[in-house]
Amino acid sequence: MTRCDRPALRPGLRLLDRGGDELQLGAHHPTAVVLGGLSPADREIVRALDGSRSRADLQLVYTRHGEDSRRLDDLLDLLGNHGLLDPRPPGTGRPADVLPLRAPACEPPSDPSDLSHTPVLVAGTGDLAQHVAATLQRQHPRLHLQDELGPSGLPSPSTGTARGSRRPPALAVLVADGAIDPVVARQWAPWAMVLPVVVADSSVTVGPLWSSLADPCPLCLDRYRTDRDPAWPRLLAQLTTRHLDGLHRPARTDPTTTALAVGAVAAHARDAVGRRRLPVGFTTEVHDADPVPRQRIWSVHPRCLTHLPAQVSLAG
Repeated sequence: MTRCDRPALRPGLRLLDRGGDELQLGAHHPTAVVLGGLSPADREIVRALDGSRSRADLQLVYTRHGEDSRRLDDLLDLLGNHGLLDPRPPGTGRPADVLPLRAPACEPPSDPSDLSHTPVLVAGTGDLAQHVAATLQRQHPRLHLQDELGPSGLPSPSTGTARGSRRPPALAVLVADGAIDPVVARQWAPWAMVLPVVVADSSVTVGPLWSSLADPCPLCLDRYRTDRDPAWPRLLAQLTTRHLDGLHRPARTDPTTTALAVGAVAAHARDAVGRRRLPVGFTTEVHDADPVPRQRIWSVHPRCLTHLPAQVSLAG
């Protein structure tokens, strides 16, 4: 195989520390790759694959650790065979003259419906959050924006609340990269239903909606992921870590994935504030290489503490 003189990991690939001798490349579980049996030099090398270091520089890392520098070839071959290395030479990435896609103009709907009476808040940073907000504002004139994923800017929920309704009177669309802290997401109850929109590598997952105890909540999903992968709490802590400026990592996708994701968010939001027709726990997942969205249904986790009191009460 042809080796680049300055090897780099594939752009946009999240590097996560699973502890011990393991690193994980990618935040999206179905496509993420776990590297096991790594030596200290291997771990340092993988973290250094940003295209700025030559192969000779990388071999010196092994020498400094007292390891065989020929191990570099094996590591790069392994990464390359799994499509984890950037095939492009350094400096041939995004052209400087490519302009960012601008959000469409937000015009109020010509035929307002009951949807316009529901306050909607879009929380998050990055291009995807901006496009989601621009699209939702055409259906929901009472739309609010904020950078923080926690409930800091939600308007008063008293307006438009149906008497005796058990559903929260507003909708919070949380747009994030990698993951959403389930503790932060739960802080929106009972003021708003929560619709998560999460970017992971080259995919975007919309849902599931959390509006009542009938829905799987953010902690349910967290428990399912921990059941499947005991290292998930460690990965979650890294995925939700803020930058030095205090902000979360911006949620960005390519234009095609953005368009597909925004359409899915609009459909989920309309269903949430209207007469719900989508199944409980329903999610839509879009990928940059697949124009057909994938669907999945989550259920309440049997050991989720959010639902446990209600389950005990119903059982008694």
